[in-house]
Amino acid sequence: MKKNEILREIIECRTELSKILKEFKEVDDKIDNLIVKSRELGEKYENIQKEIRDSFERKDVNSYDVQLLQEEAEGIHEGMLSIPKEVKICRAKLSELAESYGEYEDRIKEIVEEHKDVLSSTNIERNGEKYKLVIDINKLPITERVHAEKKGAIIATKVERPTVLEEYNAEGKLEAVVTAKVGDYIVFKANNEGGRVLGIGGKPISWIMDAETYKLKYEPQSDSTVECFSKPVGGEQTFARVDRPIALIVSWANDGIQTLEAGSYINITNPDDVYGVNSKDFKDTYDINKIEDVKLNELEKKLTEVSNEIFSKTKAAKETGDTSLLDFKDATNKLCEIKQEYERCEKYIDGSNKPFEATGKIISSKLSFEHSLDFNERRIPDFDKKYKEFLSSEKENDNFDKLDDNER
Repeated sequence: MKKNEILREIIECRTELSKILKEFKEVDDKIDNLIVKSRELGEKYENIQKEIRDSFERKDVNSYDVQLLQEEAEGIHEGMLSIPKEVKICRAKLSELAESYGEYEDRIKEIVEEHKDVLSSTNIERNGEKYKLVIDINKLPITERVHAEKKGAIIATKVERPTVLEEYNAEGKLEAVVTAKVGDYIVFKANNEGGRVLGIGGKPISWIMDAETYKLKYEPQSDSTVECFSKPVGGEQTFARVDRPIALIVSWANDGIQTLEAGSYINITNPDDVYGVNSKDFKDTYDINKIEDVKLNELEKKLTEVSNEIFSKTKAAKETGDTSLLDFKDATNKLCEIKQEYERCEKYIDGSNKPFEATGKIISSKLSFEHSLDFNERRIPDFDKKYKEFLSSEKENDNFDKLDDNER
């Protein structure tokens, strides 16, 4: 099977999964509505029965009125009895849909497993560049995971007839070609004045949005269905930032592919509706609430690597007397980069137990000695003490602990 045929079959399966999810939600919503209806009918039935009892107690019974009330109560009761049957049918439908969903998921796994050699080396060419195809979102080349809320407004126009749209990002690069269905919305990124935001090359930043998503995520500021300025609503979403150009398989693109530059953010809030947002578009459109600890762990790992490098050179200089090993220029640059990146993340991270809260002070104390070290003439206890404090804060660092007391 050729690469294009493999991708086409995966895209077809993904499209079916999207349809199943949509139908599943409709049936699930119907069950919720039936339960609400059952409660309302139950309350109405009880009120009618109470009215009949009150009439008898007051002894002002009008047989005709009571008969009407009893007939109404019987009709409500019949409606109440029909609801469990409808719910049962709906639940059977949900089971059927869940089974179909599992079959398509299994089919995708089979395709990926059968053709993993082809897919693992697949690059999508677009914009004169190559994008690595990522099938499994668990294997995204993630550098950080963030929680963010949408802040950017849009201009939305309801689609009256099928329309093909080329979706460009802020860098003026084509991400996908999409066909909008009747009832969908073509949306354009908007500025505060209500005008369209243009990307590099003068192309408007636009994309397709289905009616349900538009209703869920935006509030129109007028009744117009043409060029309607709309503000974002809704809650927090989760994104993963990737460090290299990638391509995703999406159900809404004509060729099933969305291409994204390095630094883009992948919306992983709903694993069944994954899509990417260009880095500049993301910064313009979302406010970050929190960067998850995965970023701190990454920075802590980098800090450990650099500290190990410095420690190894320091130890070697002590053993050999070769002071040329004490050139920490590259290490200093790395430490400064780590510190800057941490400071960028720090305001978003919850909790007071921050692994780098003393890093800046210790680094500056340690590096201030690098030009004055001379092991042939003297030891510098202050340097050793501060450096030991620095290394002891790294729980995963075993190198220092392996040294015997004399070496320390």
